[in-house]
Order: sequence, then structure tokens, then C-alpha cells
Amino acid sequence: MSGYVLAVGDESRIRRVSQLFVPEETDILALGSGMSLLYVSNSGYVSNGAIFQGYGIDHIRAAMVFAGAPSSELPEPSHPIEGSYFTARFSAAEVRVGADSYGFVPMCWFNDGGVSAVSDSYLTLIMMRQELGFSRTPNSETILGRMWLNSMSLQQMGRETFCEEIRYATPGTELVIDGRNGDLEEYPMDLSEFYRGSFADHADAVNESAVRMVRTFKTYAASESLTTLGLSGGTDSRVCLAAALAADMQDNLHIASTNKKTRLNDNQDYAVAVALSEKFGFSLNQPSSNVQGSLTSNDLLAGWAATGMGLYDALYMPAKFRHRPIPVFAVGGQGAEISKGNFGWRPLEAINMPPEALAQAARALEAMGISREHKWGSEWHYIGFRNAIHGGRSTLSSDYVARPAAQIPLIGLSRSGENELPAPGKTSPSVVLDLLIKLNPGMATAPFDDVRKNVSEHYVEKRLDELGGPIEADHLSPYVQYGTPQPAKGTCISQTELARSAGYEGNLDPSTLLPLAYAGVKDFRDVVPESIIEKIDGLNSGSRTRIGAATREAGALGKLIALGTVA
Repeated sequence: MSGYVLAVGDESRIRRVSQLFVPEETDILALGSGMSLLYVSNSGYVSNGAIFQGYGIDHIRAAMVFAGAPSSELPEPSHPIEGSYFTARFSAAEVRVGADSYGFVPMCWFNDGGVSAVSDSYLTLIMMRQELGFSRTPNSETILGRMWLNSMSLQQMGRETFCEEIRYATPGTELVIDGRNGDLEEYPMDLSEFYRGSFADHADAVNESAVRMVRTFKTYAASESLTTLGLSGGTDSRVCLAAALAADMQDNLHIASTNKKTRLNDNQDYAVAVALSEKFGFSLNQPSSNVQGSLTSNDLLAGWAATGMGLYDALYMPAKFRHRPIPVFAVGGQGAEISKGNFGWRPLEAINMPPEALAQAARALEAMGISREHKWGSEWHYIGFRNAIHGGRSTLSSDYVARPAAQIPLIGLSRSGENELPAPGKTSPSVVLDLLIKLNPGMATAPFDDVRKNVSEHYVEKRLDELGGPIEADHLSPYVQYGTPQPAKGTCISQTELARSAGYEGNLDPSTLLPLAYAGVKDFRDVVPESIIEKIDGLNSGSRTRIGAATREAGALGKLIALGTVA
């Protein structure tokens, strides 16, 4: 999933904005009555009134779908499934737009002057509005709320963005555009109902999640794609590892762990990964010929501005893109935290955030079917925003971002009365640890990166008995496949070229970023707190060393640079 734009409007305006994009990535489709549909992508497929890019997993139908699948097999925008994809159904009467159920592919949108536009790129929508002469009004509440230097506010706090006219759609949302006049209606999904799942009890939910994970990995292998798995020393990626080994993927699996020290754990992640490889007999950091491909350098600032700015303040952008001859599923443990928790299983009001951020977050919860007073409102907010935007960043490197530890039966269990391990602390046993025990009890007893996470053999044996024993993976089959997976092409050229044309190009270092950040401060100095200014004032303006993507300095810079879009 490498970026997209979809717009509907009268033919003259659609032709006008189409000039912003690379012709090779652009389709213009007539809807009738003088209305047209614009679609920009380097990986999508258009056929029989349907648009699709990425991939989807339908566990109920035991199917995996890719671009090129018959339109009858593609997910309906109103009924999202797992995976990482963008999709649309169009006719002369209406255009219905949706994305994957976890929101790993973002949808931002505007509706103005008879034109509706949807994209994963906030900056692209800003540039389209500029081209059409539409206003870009600063949203003062969003700006004040996002000036909070906290990981929770590194991304959207609510459905409103820095620009009053541009909105963010929460996971599962369907957008319906009238094909006759370009008007747009938004239909957010009731996530409290959608993520409820269906299971008999605690053990049943864990077993169903384990089965789905193993069958998913078997389908990755059956698609003749490569699967890369990033392994750390924690629980979440180890769950993915256990499922991948149970699926017996052989040469289709490449497991990697970064061999460098961090400020937090002095390279414990790598040490644990090495110990696991030795104990369970898998290769670590041993790329096969399928993995090599060729590398090209990314324009870091253009890439970040085109894909993250306005939605994600962290300066995340891969330095290089690897062109491989085969499709690659990029597996990570992200997604497990929507079942075990990340923000502390508490109501929103218990978090010390700015009142403007709280107001946005509370409205967002209500749109997702959650009371703003919900006792676990923080974790519902995590699902709608942090998990979606941060968890989906690998779309910059792969069309097939894979988060198999995100399982609806497990999410439903974590929030139900059937949960035997409710609201766990950071290092406490959780339903995710139960899933690991089900998949590979021996792996659950192996040491973790933090000794507080370690559990005894006695505990594992007890839980395994209560879970009905280990999974029997040999008889599980892959899902049926529709369409054909394709190698990734990298970021959408149309979006990165737009970013460059707006002055965003170069490296993610202080010498490049500080002038843009101070320009953003100029028009909003009365609302930018001293804590933000102190972070950027402390940087060496002549430094050409890349700033850590998720540092507070990076977050401060990202927020201030985004202000320039509404100055």
C-alpha cells in the first residue's frame, strides 16, 4: 500500500487537479452527467466498478484477496476485513470508499465546492485544496491539543486535523460520495460492536485466534510471497514467530533482529532473538536470494511530508526502499497491544492531557460507539488512532503490512466478562501471553527482554491445561486466494513530487527541518507552548545528523512543520 488519492467532482475540476499527479499513476473515469472520478496509485487495480490496492484477510470466508481479484470477492467498503488495503465501489449514482478494519491504511477526506477527495496523505489534500482555490482554515482546537508532547498525541487525537476542512476517518468508516453532485456522507463504524467477536469462553477465543494466525501464515507461504518478521525480545513479535514456525513456512520466512544497542535496554532485544534462534532452530538475519533485491535511497523529508505530516508527527521514513522481485509480507508484533493494553486501561479523564485534546478524543470515542466515560476509554482510543496510524507505518516499505497478532476474538475477549486476565499491567500475564502459550508453550517459558515478563514452567503448564492444550497446526490449511500479490513499488511518486514542489525535500536533520519549524511557529506563536520551543531551540541548527524518528524533538518539529500547511 504505497499511497493513493480518490476524488469525485465535475469533469473540469477533476481535470484541473489531475495535473498535480504523475500521468502513469493517474486514472480518470467518467461517472456520467459531467462528473468524473480521479484515482491515483502505483499499485491499485480498477475493474468492473471496483478499485482495490493492498490485501485483505477474511477469516470468516477463509479467504485472502489481492488486487486483480474479481470484484465479487473484494471486501465491501461497508464491511471491512483485516489486512492493509484501500477500496472503492463506483457507479454513476455513488462512490463508496473504505479501508481495512484496523485503519492501517489511513483515510483523510474533504468535501467542498462540489468536490470530494480521499487520501492517505494529508499534504496531498492540502495541495489539492490550494489548486482548487479552497480555504485552508487552521483548526485551533486540534492545534492546541496536538501541542502536547506525548506519544498519545504523536498522531491524530480525534477526527479533526490541523486544517478545519480536512477530516480523518476512524477505522472501519465508510465514505459515500454522491456521483451526481460530489457530496460526501461519513459513516463511522461502531467499533464496540465490530470488535466484540464471537466465542464461547476465554479458551475458545484464544484457540480461534491461534488457528487464524497459523492459517494466515500458511496462506502467506502459499501465495509464493516472502514473509519478513521483525523479532524483538518482547511478547508481541514472539507470538508472530510462534505462529510462523507452527505454519512451517520453510524458505518463505525470513526472521530479522536489529543488532544495535538502544538507550533503553542495551541490546537486550537482539540478545533474546539470538537465544530464541539457537533454542528453536531457526535462522536469524540470514537473507536468502529472495530477500536481496536492490536498494534505492528515499527523499526522507519529501517522503515523510507526503505520507505522515499532519497525521503522524514522528519523523518516520525509511532511508532506503528495497526493490524485490517477489511480493513481501512485512510482519510485526504491532496490533497485539489492542488486546493486552498500552495506555493503562483507564478512562480518558484519568490521563493528564490538554482540555482540547480531551475534547477531540472524547468525540472520537463517541463516533466509534464508545462512551466518553468508558472505564477503558484509553484503550479504545489506542485502537482508533495509535494502533492505526503508528501500527500501519510499514506501508511505506510494503504493500502488505501484516499484523497477525491483531485478532478480533482476542480483542473481544480482552474487553469481555469472560476474560480471566482483565486489564493487565505492562509486564503482567495477558490474553496475548495465553496466545503464545497456546501456539508454543516452550517459547513462552524462554526469557524475555525484561525479567518481569518471564513466567515459570508451572504457570505455563497450568494455563495450557486451562486453554485445552497446545494448538494442532498440522491439519490446518491455507486460505483460498483471489487475485495475485505483486512486488511493492515504493511510495507514490505523485505524492512525493507534490511534497517537493511545496518545498519539502532533503534530510530529516536539524539544518533542514529547523527553518520549516520556525516558519510554522511564526503565525502560531500564541498557541505554541514553551515546552515545544525549548525542544527545537536545544537542537544544533547546523547539524546534519538525522533526528531519531520518535524522539520528543522529532515530535516537536513534526507538529510545527505541519502548522505551515494552514499558515
